[in-house]
Amino acid sequence: MESSEQIQKTASTLINLSEHSNVRYAKAIAKKLLEEKDTKGPMLSIKPFSAFPVSRFITNQRLLEYIISKNKDIQIIELGPGFTPHYLNLKKVSKYIEIDFESNSRLKEKIIKSIKADCRNLFFVSGDILVKKTWLKVKKIINSKKPVLIFSEGVVSQYFDKEQKKLLSSLIKDLLKTEGSIFVLDDTLRNHPDLHSFQIIKEGMSAVIKKSGSQVYGSEKNNQTFGEEISFWKTQFSEYNIQKINYVLSRRDMDFAIKEFKLILIANDSKQAYNKGVEELSYKNKKERVWEEEK
Repeated sequence: MESSEQIQKTASTLINLSEHSNVRYAKAIAKKLLEEKDTKGPMLSIKPFSAFPVSRFITNQRLLEYIISKNKDIQIIELGPGFTPHYLNLKKVSKYIEIDFESNSRLKEKIIKSIKADCRNLFFVSGDILVKKTWLKVKKIINSKKPVLIFSEGVVSQYFDKEQKKLLSSLIKDLLKTEGSIFVLDDTLRNHPDLHSFQIIKEGMSAVIKKSGSQVYGSEKNNQTFGEEISFWKTQFSEYNIQKINYVLSRRDMDFAIKEFKLILIANDSKQAYNKGVEELSYKNKKERVWEEEK
């Protein structure tokens, strides 16, 4: 089993959701997770930066709900979900696949069953998302004639370098060939070096490095502009439509940063069936706030 430190890192979004949102199952899963003997100690939750995972989760959740409303056959694949409850908050989805470390998948399945949540269409796939055999497992589950939505929340954009992103692109291209298929990526401070001079951002990045041990913010070579990130994905998926979706707002003191953040949606959508709805969702997010103070 991976160390408690590794589980803590993957649980940071869940902990922030349980403290600062009304997302269903977040508090119940967090409570069960904290009861596990291998997850003792402080979870990775950094006050000002809690705005990012809360905004990101709810922005992604709204997008998932919209895509399902447009395409009932869509099959969803989440990369490195940790313990977040996206699937449990969807009304209906034909198939939902989570790819994660074996220990995380096993523990999450145990917790979901313990809180008696419905997981009939939920599939856990253990493995490395950069390894071909992991995707062979996925292909045994999905219907290749139906579209898929693949999304990453805090893994690809946050931690992968260009070579890893290229490798991932090559591994998922076959899955996106069906009309209506989508690949969604979140945003990261790596894409916004212009925000790094703000004191609250400096302190938050230092805290992430100290608590997580990750050097993702520790070197300028990891940084680029959001425009450069878009250009990179255009070279990987030149035949597909690319749209940007504003994050929903959360902590008021982090509005200056959250307003700059956007999801990247890459769609095999020759009929542009998603375009108008995605634009409307993006506009709506820009005007709304989701945040609850810790009780």
